[in-house]
Amino acid sequence: MAGLSYATRGDWTEGVEVCRRCHDLAPDPFEAAFVLACLGKAYSEAGDVGRAVSTLEQGVQLADKVRSLQWREWFRTLLGEAYFLSGQMEKARVVAGQALGVCTGVGYSWGIGWSHQVLGRVALAQGALAEAEKHLGDALCAFVSVKARFEEGRTHLFLASLDHAQGNREAAQSHVMEAQSLFEALRVPKYLARAEEFAPEIGARI
Repeated sequence: MAGLSYATRGDWTEGVEVCRRCHDLAPDPFEAAFVLACLGKAYSEAGDVGRAVSTLEQGVQLADKVRSLQWREWFRTLLGEAYFLSGQMEKARVVAGQALGVCTGVGYSWGIGWSHQVLGRVALAQGALAEAEKHLGDALCAFVSVKARFEEGRTHLFLASLDHAQGNREAAQSHVMEAQSLFEALRVPKYLARAEEFAPEIGARI
């Protein structure tokens, strides 16, 4: 969990190092799968998408052999994000769609949010703006329902990109400001910097 926290906050080197050490200590297949998922996320955050994909594929394959359904689908959403970041859009869409179906069936709100978030980013990248709006809106609702404020912030940034693509400057600025407020409250300076750097790209002022 420390490794995942480091990676998510933007301290990628520390996150990767901690997760690597944890993998050597994993006492059983489930813990090994969990560590691989966290390590894969750390690689994704660091921009090492090749390692992210291969690590997360291992984690998902291992997790499919254990019974923790919710964790397994969370790992799958992380793999979907890694596929997206590596430009493998169809794989990202298929994997996230599978996770969404399972998470919806068991009422796993976190997984629903993550799945919609990946699907929304894929749709946005492919220019399917109405589809992106639906998925990202559903992702935000899911994260709000479980008070997942960090993921709320990330989703606001994706929605800002969508509004910018739609020519809606005021809405884009509102989403950037929401993201900034959340990242400030959560004390995640590197994500706060992302929001501040992103604002002028879309013509927003914060």
